[in-house]
Amino acid sequence: MTGPVRVAILGCGTIARDVHLPAFAAAGRDLVDVTVFASRSLESAKRAAGQWGSGDVVTDWQEAVGRDDVDAVDICTPNGLHRVMTVAACAAGKHVLVEKPMAVSLDDADAMIAAADAARRVLMPAQNIRFAPACRAAGLALADGRIGDLVGVRAVLGHTGPQDWAPGADWFFDREQSGGGALLDLGVHLFDLVRAVTGDEIAVEGAVLKARASVPGIEDAAEVAFRLGRGAIGSLRASWDSTPPSGLQLTLVGTTGTITVQAGKTGRPVLRGGDGTSAELDLPEPVNPYALFAAAAAGRSPAPLDGRDGKAAVAAVLDAYACAGRSLEKQ
Repeated sequence: MTGPVRVAILGCGTIARDVHLPAFAAAGRDLVDVTVFASRSLESAKRAAGQWGSGDVVTDWQEAVGRDDVDAVDICTPNGLHRVMTVAACAAGKHVLVEKPMAVSLDDADAMIAAADAARRVLMPAQNIRFAPACRAAGLALADGRIGDLVGVRAVLGHTGPQDWAPGADWFFDREQSGGGALLDLGVHLFDLVRAVTGDEIAVEGAVLKARASVPGIEDAAEVAFRLGRGAIGSLRASWDSTPPSGLQLTLVGTTGTITVQAGKTGRPVLRGGDGTSAELDLPEPVNPYALFAAAAAGRSPAPLDGRDGKAAVAAVLDAYACAGRSLEKQ
């Protein structure tokens, strides 16, 4: 592909307008051009197209997927639609970037992966926290042996809930559309981050869920205990009940030191040695995962993660739900 990758946005809500479109714009029009905006709400599609400055608007996502001026689709719809849209897009020969969680079941994830493999198309979940410079710096320091062998991990991600950052997106609180609450929404980020930073696989050992008042089947917060394949143990908290300032925390505990990432601080991870010394780690150059997707779709470089990474994160969340019994109505 010599020109820009032509993208159709499926779902033009807050996440598309506030995250995906600015990231595509930062990638540059020589790499990405959004040619179609599809949304059930024509006004939402028009608003997104106006933000981009060009592109057609449609209310039928299938029309967008079938167009000849579309090379890839960016799926920003409720979670329950990810499978059908991905499978249709791959069958139409389009590459797929899909918002997290990639799927709401392992059957859905497997169908999406199979469709992408059969069509020989890129399938990349938008699990973007792994690309944060501070998180990448922590992973590089761990790989370099700067805290010895990893023995423990703690990861936290929270905010005050989707009703605050995406007003009107009531589907988050409908389990048929969302698949779950805070754990599925934010826990996939944390499980993916732990896998990316440690280079290890996760086995969930236990979980506790906190029900959302008056919303059966949806959790406001979750605590999960897990074990990594090489023996380290860890925990994570994903929540919609965090008071500001909210954000990301990551702690890696090694045999000779610790590394701490704290959102809202200097931005640099802190390495503390067993001798009491403390130092901030240098940050790697920022990367734009949305530009990396476009480059992969154009055949210029491999995708940095794929549907199997998306499935692994979803699988860990589903294991945590199983450990917790998922009986939120009874809490």
